Amino acid sequence: CQFVRVFRRELVRMVSRRLYFGVCVVLPLCFLRNISSLAKTSYVSIASVVFIAAAVMYKCAGGVELDETQLEPVPTHSIVSGSILEGLGIAAFSFVTHHESLILYQGLGDRSERNWGSIVHYSMTVACACLLAIAIPGYLTFYNTTTSNILNNYPNNDVFMTLCRLLFGATMLLSYPLEHFVARTVALDLLRCPCCRPHGTSSASGTDAATGAGNQRLRFIVVTLVLVLSSALIAMFTRDLGAVLTLTGGVCASSLAYILPAIMYVRLVKTRDRTRTALAITLIVVGSILALGCPAWVVYRL
Repeated sequence: CQFVRVFRRELVRMVSRRLYFGVCVVLPLCFLRNISSLAKTSYVSIASVVFIAAAVMYKCAGGVELDETQLEPVPTHSIVSGSILEGLGIAAFSFVTHHESLILYQGLGDRSERNWGSIVHYSMTVACACLLAIAIPGYLTFYNTTTSNILNNYPNNDVFMTLCRLLFGATMLLSYPLEHFVARTVALDLLRCPCCRPHGTSSASGTDAATGAGNQRLRFIVVTLVLVLSSALIAMFTRDLGAVLTLTGGVCASSLAYILPAIMYVRLVKTRDRTRTALAITLIVVGSILALGCPAWVVYRL
């Protein structure tokens, strides 16, 4: 029937477009073996975020034509609402690079403690500045109608903000290889683990160096393709990036940024003062609330 033909045509067009970006942009970057090779793409992502922040501040100063669903007779300034979980989940996601820290450190030319400390503090400062530059003007523009993804608030016919949405999608594409690099490293380490080898084989195989190198190359290719294609399959049917960022931020980022570091401090540091212990316990509580509340809120909004 006509409905089936239209649905099939739209599905094929959507899948082909996303596969094109995945195969032509993401996959080549995912096959890089050194994470330092992604430095140039990181510069592009930073420039895109700075451009988006400037665009949001410009729109806040110049005003935005809102549609009927976004108009309010009197601006309301309440900050605490049900959608605060979405915002906190995305904010947590913005500051999480813990799982990449060791790999990034190994890719540095200067691995001194001073250089590593400077990189960490500068990167966190820039990330916080970009977050505030987007969050505060965005909220002052839309108030209580602000969505978890601020770019979704702007009209679809706004060419300037449509460009910002395109750049935001580009930052997601260019950020994926960094996350993929970590997942692939962990997967390859697990495959090299003695418990993952077939029964009866020893850790020091009797094959020659060429065969071993060939097996490692094949394992590298297979793991890379499996991770990229499995995530691409999920991405093909995902339209709301706000829900994705809320879930990843609320569950993964809260565990990495708040819960696990605080638990490690409480359990491992023997000589600690009461103030830091109280802060660590507070982080555990806040992280647990986000880890449980963000998925519940996303499911509730479906």
